[in-house]
Amino acid sequence: MPPRNESGWSIWARMGNMVPSGRILSLGDRLVYGYGRNKYPGGPAGQIRGGEHYQLFAAERKAEQPLPVNREKQHLRYARSGQLMGLKVTERNKRYGEPSIHRYAWSRPVPMYVKALALADQTLCLAGPRELVETRTSQLTLADPDKAEAAFLGREGAELRLVNAADGTPVTHCELESPPVFDGLIVAQSRIFVSLADGTLVCYGARDHGW
Repeated sequence: MPPRNESGWSIWARMGNMVPSGRILSLGDRLVYGYGRNKYPGGPAGQIRGGEHYQLFAAERKAEQPLPVNREKQHLRYARSGQLMGLKVTERNKRYGEPSIHRYAWSRPVPMYVKALALADQTLCLAGPRELVETRTSQLTLADPDKAEAAFLGREGAELRLVNAADGTPVTHCELESPPVFDGLIVAQSRIFVSLADGTLVCYGARDHGW
């Protein structure tokens, strides 16, 4: 982000819509992979829920156009400010209200809270607790909040998943005895190492999962 731009609680949502953003990212040569919201509502909706859901995605690292600098008109940080600043209107802008300056290669829902993510050649490795279907809602009140919390904490199970980095299609998956620690996954010498919250370290080889 150019140093001449302001920041603050209002502008973060606009930046989230304009550049690849998420809870965790992994960089490839041409694409950036991530797990994050499909849109970032501005205002108070950013702190609660504004109809967004989480997804796995891949976006071009190279921006289609420069990030605009407009310190003098920071009131434009609010709804549709990117469009008012002259950015190209895209299909994503029509859906989410803010144009992106990066082209997205693909995006897919994934039935887990991704806490660890790493790229291994043409395979994307991700790990985390399972996400319950009933939590994919814009409602502020869940039918069973205790169950939702248990799932988020990994008490309903956790998984290691491999997907095709080219389009996000599933390759394989396996159960984990404990959820991973944040960013606790690396790939080295055709092996996947995952650091788990219970203090153990697990290792999977290429023959284990056919990648």
